Amino acid sequence: MSRKELMNLQEGAEYLNISPDTLKVYIKIGLIPAIKTKNNWNIKKKDLDEWLKREMAREDVKRGEKILHPVITFANQKGGVGKSTSAINLGAGMAMKGYKVLLVDLDIQCNATHALYRELEDDEKSLSDVILGREDISTIITETHTRNLYIAPAGENLSLVDMELAQTMNGDLSRLIAALENPIIEFFDFIIIDTAPYLGLLTLNAMAASDYIIVPVACEYFPLIGIKWLLKSIQKVRNLTQRDIEILGYLITMYDARERITKIVEEILNDQFGEKVFNTKIRKNTRIKALPLERKTIFEYENMNSSGYRDYLYFTNEVLERLGYDLNKEEG
Repeated sequence: MSRKELMNLQEGAEYLNISPDTLKVYIKIGLIPAIKTKNNWNIKKKDLDEWLKREMAREDVKRGEKILHPVITFANQKGGVGKSTSAINLGAGMAMKGYKVLLVDLDIQCNATHALYRELEDDEKSLSDVILGREDISTIITETHTRNLYIAPAGENLSLVDMELAQTMNGDLSRLIAALENPIIEFFDFIIIDTAPYLGLLTLNAMAASDYIIVPVACEYFPLIGIKWLLKSIQKVRNLTQRDIEILGYLITMYDARERITKIVEEILNDQFGEKVFNTKIRKNTRIKALPLERKTIFEYENMNSSGYRDYLYFTNEVLERLGYDLNKEEG
């Protein structure tokens, strides 16, 4: 094969008119085939040409109709309701069914990053850099140990970003929208966003970038109180952004049919929100608390006969059905 037909990373990036870091991510997630050498990458020119053809075809389709890769945010200002656990395991459930999923960790506690990847070093690129406009999201996306599931990781400095947004960006709600307007996002079938347990600017940015919002509600009294403030915030974001943000559903968590409060919470939610309440309920399961320590999803940690495995599998199926997707993605 002649030199002209084989390129290194820098040459390939120049050929496609993208940065070498972005091309490296495309290679890593399988968009462009390449062979890793000792000091670089070997990339066939014909594979780069194929990528360009697909991009041109995708642009033609975009002009005719919207390509769907729904953005789904998990939000609830009350902590301890299973928000991160549900975001992680919905993503894992979709990935297990063949869908390519990007989990965006916008929670200052970095639970999804720790559970699916690892704790970031202080100087590593993360979502903080993306939100502040210092990095392209394609440069931080990384694989997880679950096939088809990728993560845009968060570091501890994410907690400072909310304050910086408030002080310097005048409450800007477009930061995440801008970050997700990136060609690499079209590689994914779904974008799932985990948020912090409060209604700060990071959470409002997540809502603004969303097509759908899932509200986890624990079977306790206080989570119910906070729902009305969450709904007001969602409506405020709708008005400010003029985006059609839909609540996909309310997910009951910490469910224990033996407890009186469980029945009360279930009745209130059904009375107020009817069919918006998911049929699936996430039952109390002390083993779920160990998932972040084990760096495993429920599907890796428990067998398919366990309550946790079945609850999140049924929840995944219900989300896919509500969105009009097949329960298993057809190959190719």
